[in-house]
Amino acid sequence: MTIKTRYYMFILARFISTFGNWFASMAVPFMIYDITGSAMAVSISFLLETLPIILLSPVISYMIDHFSRKIILQLCELISGTAMILCILTNCNNIYFLYIMCICLSTMGFIYNNTINAYIPDICGDMQLKKANTIDSLASNISMVAA
Repeated sequence: MTIKTRYYMFILARFISTFGNWFASMAVPFMIYDITGSAMAVSISFLLETLPIILLSPVISYMIDHFSRKIILQLCELISGTAMILCILTNCNNIYFLYIMCICLSTMGFIYNNTINAYIPDICGDMQLKKANTIDSLASNISMVAA
């Protein structure tokens, strides 16, 4: 497989993953509102999405630099997917589980996006990094809007 083909396969996978993550992160607050009818409960979910990112940023940066990026990406997908499957299996009717899901999805999404940004130079090889980052940004933004 050529470097260009490998990169485009990677971008397609990123598009699908970003779509799923954004769709879930948009759906969870609506689910919380449906269960509670409380704007305060939704506000708490947004706080819980933001707080781990602020607290874990230095640790996550170290982790990305010192561990296999491929394994980090796979773990992020596994943990996010497991959280979504557990939500489906529990009928998504427990507010505390949805709060945990907010924390999990936002943290894994943050780790995933930062790892991708660090991993693109390794994947694109001889391709121009500027072009690779532009294509990645375009695919990511389109998937966010679509979600």
